[in-house]
Amino acid sequence: MRGVAVLAVLLFHAKESWFPNGYLGVDAFFVVSGFVVTPLINRIFFEKSKINLAANLLDFYRRRFYRLAPGLGVTLITSAVLIFLLGPVSDHERFAKQGLATLFLLGNIGAYRFSGGDYFAPNPNPLIHMWSLSAEEQIYLLLPLILVVFSLFLKSKDKQSLRYLLIAIGFVAYAADQALTNFPQILQSFGVTNVPQLMFYSPLSRLWEFCIGGVSYFLIQRAPESQSRARNVYGAVIAVSLIGILFLAVPSFRFESLVVCLLTAATLHLKVFHTFPIVASLCLRWLGDRSYSIYLVHMPLVYIAHFSPVLADFPTSLTTLVALALSTICGALSFRYVEERFRITSSGSLPVRYPMKFMIPSFLILPILLFSAMWFAAKAGYWQDDLSRHSVSSNAGAWSIDTQCQPENSVIPCRHLVNNAKGEALLIGDSHATAISQAFVDAMARKDYSSYIWTKSSCQPIRQMTMSPHQAKIIGYGAVSPKSSESCFSRNEAIWNWVSSHPKAVIFVSLRSSSAFPQSDLMAFRKLLIFNLLNLDKIAFKIVFVGPNPEFPEVPPRLVWEKPPPDPKSLPISRMVANPEWDNDYYSTELKNTKIDYIDVLQVFCSQDSCRRWDGSGWLYIDGSHLSLAGAEKLIPLLEASLKNLSQ
Repeated sequence: MRGVAVLAVLLFHAKESWFPNGYLGVDAFFVVSGFVVTPLINRIFFEKSKINLAANLLDFYRRRFYRLAPGLGVTLITSAVLIFLLGPVSDHERFAKQGLATLFLLGNIGAYRFSGGDYFAPNPNPLIHMWSLSAEEQIYLLLPLILVVFSLFLKSKDKQSLRYLLIAIGFVAYAADQALTNFPQILQSFGVTNVPQLMFYSPLSRLWEFCIGGVSYFLIQRAPESQSRARNVYGAVIAVSLIGILFLAVPSFRFESLVVCLLTAATLHLKVFHTFPIVASLCLRWLGDRSYSIYLVHMPLVYIAHFSPVLADFPTSLTTLVALALSTICGALSFRYVEERFRITSSGSLPVRYPMKFMIPSFLILPILLFSAMWFAAKAGYWQDDLSRHSVSSNAGAWSIDTQCQPENSVIPCRHLVNNAKGEALLIGDSHATAISQAFVDAMARKDYSSYIWTKSSCQPIRQMTMSPHQAKIIGYGAVSPKSSESCFSRNEAIWNWVSSHPKAVIFVSLRSSSAFPQSDLMAFRKLLIFNLLNLDKIAFKIVFVGPNPEFPEVPPRLVWEKPPPDPKSLPISRMVANPEWDNDYYSTELKNTKIDYIDVLQVFCSQDSCRRWDGSGWLYIDGSHLSLAGAEKLIPLLEASLKNLSQ
């Protein structure tokens, strides 16, 4: 079962669009983990050789440390060297933070904070997969303690009582998970903005999966060994259903995690994969035995295959296949020379004695020092000459201003209220709308308007999709991720509902230029956008479309030893990503005879022949297409002017 689960996760990270449900292999992993680790937890209470509960608990933690720490430490040290040499320098700081969070058993919190808050559309993070290991470790730490505390109040301390206790904890964890997910206002009252993703990474959402595996262990102890035709048929149906969900592009459905967990538990109970053809069974068992090491090493290698400048000239499909092959090989080597070397035997002894005074410096302190050094060095620009003088990326974006509410991840709009407001205004759109959000708030406040920000990367305000899936993928709708697409549709549905309930609000829309899209899909997107804006205009008091800003060519990612070339402060229009006037002419013409107002942004940044991203005092962009705070401030007069003729 572990072999099937790890294969699903590997394929998901390699090609998410082909295996969109592969991430559910992690849910299966937690069930298997509960199935395997529950007997070890059981020994805390029923170990005949010891009567000291505290000693048994410490022995459990010791065994878990020797089982997990060596493979993790070696992987992190190797990954640090690999990413330092081959990874884009722009990702080093994020990578180092994630590595440190993983070492302190907080990899799930690190993934939430350092990867854009969305597992299905993250910022490039070669250690994002460590979130599941941290969640599992947190369960290892807390669940035995909870069981020990409750056992103190039980009159009968037998295995049946422990089984019922595990069932009760699983039910409570599932109920709490569903309540917090379906009623996000509970956590929002504590300042949490992206409740669905926080719950995705939370150990609470994985505890009930672990408990399902634990209950399966107890059930299989009671079930008599039997083989019948009906049992084999049931097993085959369950196996086909589970494999179909994990490996086929089955549309997402409610309770999919619960269904996968129950199917996994049934598979374990019926020993389905034992009845597979001998070759398939042996291959899956071989893969399953090495699944922990393969899982650890695969994501850094896949990241290098996708993002390393060294491999930029090779087809991504080829480098990804090589990365998967290397993941299997390196995982097998790690299993043989690291996992097996440090594994504690059933008698409690090591094949070769490695005391804690060797383990902690080697697998904890050394990687902590490596990641700390990389973090501070990357933050300092690796001590290169004053990057702020020639690097666009030295500027902060608007999303770094409001620490209380991050509109990219919020399930409700971020609010910036003013006293005695004359009206209210909502800003929607993709990350380019987020880039102007602070200027929008300032402009609205000057006009005594309360402002609301509800933006999301790669999420255009499209509620009714008339494009083909291929065209939606080309324009980046939902970050080309099926899960992100669903999230985007849900966000837009919520925006439409908000507009309906705020009949006097002015709606501002800002998007990335569509001129960079392939010409075959350009007009389809433009028509779709206009169609949706006109539908929104039927229920909105007023819509103001902030035209897209000009888009400069992106600077290629560089390696750590490469000195960045100075970014050009202006470029001829002929050298821009696309002619910025195309979007401007199309939207201004199409909206001319409608009630939607259009703001021409090009007049701020472009002359007749060229466009600028430097104004003498600082950079107006933070990258090739997103405005900096200074650049967004240039739009304040235009935003203010759009409110002049409105009658409330």
